[in-house]
Amino acid sequence: MERIILVGGGGHCKSIIDSINGLKQFEIVGIVDKKINENMGLGIDVIGSDENLGELYKSGIKNAFISVGSVGNPCIRVKLYNILKKIGYNFPKIIDKTAIVSESALINDGVFVGKGAIINAKVTIEKQCIINSGTIVEHDCNISEFVHLAPGVTVSGGVNIGKRTHVGTNSTIIQNVNIGNDAIIGAGSVIIKDIKNGLKVYGNPGKEAHVHE
Repeated sequence: MERIILVGGGGHCKSIIDSINGLKQFEIVGIVDKKINENMGLGIDVIGSDENLGELYKSGIKNAFISVGSVGNPCIRVKLYNILKKIGYNFPKIIDKTAIVSESALINDGVFVGKGAIINAKVTIEKQCIINSGTIVEHDCNISEFVHLAPGVTVSGGVNIGKRTHVGTNSTIIQNVNIGNDAIIGAGSVIIKDIKNGLKVYGNPGKEAHVHE
């Protein structure tokens, strides 16, 4: 059984631990986090901080998984990825045993697919995405790197979602919509038309959020 470290504690980390334990493919050596918290998750100890990542790799642990959640801004996840990649770590994908993934889907490195998620035919999910519990990604979608699809999101067929975009809990995106990079879609939104880079959109139908000066 290969060894792996989890980088970042908290609630999302607990979901990942639970999925890894169910798969029985990896031995979790421990969690790397800036702060020590005895309640990090499910009996896995914090074994060091970011400064220890290099020595952990040199000790023979070659696999890492970024277990920091992403609520609207994945900059911490991107930063950690760059640090870990430079050291040389491998990024396995973790697909919960209850998820349903088409044999024709392409799931890239460092992707987490949570409990009960469904990923259908000819879907591509780029590196380091979070596909959370109960999310449905229908046929022919392309989900770009560092995207977070929150629990219960439904993405209809032929949708393209740009890099680092966050789609909030229970949102729905209808077929053939294109969503840009760095967009934020509020929880419960229904998206029926294309969204440009960097926009915040919410509601049914989804409308751009205007910030008042």
